[in-house]
Amino acid sequence: MAQHQPIKCPWFIPNMAFCFSDDDQSAIRAAFRASPYPESVFWGNLAGHLHEWGWKDAVFPDDGQGYPAFKELMVSACKGNEETIDINSALAIVPLDASGVDIPKIERRWYDSKSGRWTLEYGPSQEDIT
Repeated sequence: MAQHQPIKCPWFIPNMAFCFSDDDQSAIRAAFRASPYPESVFWGNLAGHLHEWGWKDAVFPDDGQGYPAFKELMVSACKGNEETIDINSALAIVPLDASGVDIPKIERRWYDSKSGRWTLEYGPSQEDIT
């Protein structure tokens, strides 16, 4: 999946304020269960909004309702955060084809006003997402 709003916020940001509530998350899992696709095809969610680079964690608890391995990858859409205040422009290029997203080849580019240059990184790595 790819969307602007994260499903689950990092631990230091309340879900109710910026992400999906517990009830909303339950509704998402119910929609997944109603789909014709097996749980194994759902890797996770690419989301922006919080201006985080690469934060990833399991979205749903391992509570028997399914999708405990579903992850979320934050891709900063336009700027940094309090820790990366010198980033004033950012983008992510996500390679997608019929087999899905090639996550280790996601291009993360940002302009750092302190150095006066664009930086490019790829990832996260395959080890980070499994």
